[in-house]
Amino acid sequence: MASTSRDVEISDEAVRGTCDDASLCKRYAVNVGYWKDPYLDYFVRLPKERKAPEISRGYYARVQGVGRLLKAFLQKTECNCQIINLGAGMDTLFWKLKDENLLPIKYFEVDFPSIVTRKIHNIKSKPPLSKPIMESHSGESLLMDAHSLDSSRYAIVGADLRELPKLEEKLKKCNMDPHLPTLLLAECVLIYMTQDHSANLLKWVAGMFQTAMFINYEQVNMSDRFGQIMVENLQSRKCSLVGVDDCRSLDSQKERFLQNGWETANAIDMMKAYNCLPKDDVRRIEALEFLDEKELLEQLMQHYCLCWATKDSSNLDPAMIPTDDILKREIKKRGESARLLLFRRLWNQHLSEYYFMQNECQIATLPFFLETFESSSVICYSVSKCIPEFSAGCPVDHYTVRQECSPLDTLGH
Repeated sequence: MASTSRDVEISDEAVRGTCDDASLCKRYAVNVGYWKDPYLDYFVRLPKERKAPEISRGYYARVQGVGRLLKAFLQKTECNCQIINLGAGMDTLFWKLKDENLLPIKYFEVDFPSIVTRKIHNIKSKPPLSKPIMESHSGESLLMDAHSLDSSRYAIVGADLRELPKLEEKLKKCNMDPHLPTLLLAECVLIYMTQDHSANLLKWVAGMFQTAMFINYEQVNMSDRFGQIMVENLQSRKCSLVGVDDCRSLDSQKERFLQNGWETANAIDMMKAYNCLPKDDVRRIEALEFLDEKELLEQLMQHYCLCWATKDSSNLDPAMIPTDDILKREIKKRGESARLLLFRRLWNQHLSEYYFMQNECQIATLPFFLETFESSSVICYSVSKCIPEFSAGCPVDHYTVRQECSPLDTLGH
């Protein structure tokens, strides 16, 4: 049975309610000490009820994971870029980036008009929020109405992500630049859109920007019993996960980008992301609250993921596979065969997963690659360029990857 406009409105209202849920959970975690955010309390009150430590650790991994990918993008572009935060809610990233002197050329936020109205009210009425916007503003007077705010460095617009012509019009009115490298953020947003609507959004982004990266934090592995319980719990609150089919697996998360104009896509579940975070800080946050059941934390983390996709990655990040004369001759000789293409994807995905947010890590053996791909001279040469411990004449069982490049050096390939 097709959904009526009344059904859609009820579901939209429930989705808007998830903004408050997320804000309250973050506010609680910040108050306990998981991470610092001096601006969040201007948007949301401290919840009266205690939150489960599994929830707080999950939000910690989410904030740290998204933040590290985002800062790698800012580092790579030297902040000569723009950020568009889709479904931003009460997010405080603009203010934190300003404090760290990491503001892009312009930072945009998009959300439902009713949420934007609340956020603008808080900004207007609280100097610690309005002052940083004014300090970063230059030019003519700042533009503000009930559903939008536009300064030279920060803009927030009320729009529906399913209505792309209106969204594009509003962003361009706030001087969105299609020629700038652009980072898009979406945290638990696409799953509330139908597959057609989210596909249209991803196609629109890929067509709009010459060079872009998309960071998507969202549910994954939703076909198992744990995932079904998550779906049922939200449905009981009239909140339908209409895009859940794209969240079946890490592969389905990546495929949605590759099918809609993006050149590369990678994904890891949040348990892997959590295990890759700096060990000292993980020990610090794990000492904040006693965790009774680690199995529940693992289940929860395995049902959320970070997926990042790139377009025009040759301009965004340097190639892990070298393109000098040796490799060019080898490719010309053999052709860009399916086996070599497969190797390029597997090898760089292998590296990116383990490079993710680590200074140093041990990763698995190379014989699989050497035995599987016939163009071993290309492989050995490529690996030796990235990893000094490995050379073409002396394969080793284990090796160490050291942080000789930023995380983005491997994310796009």
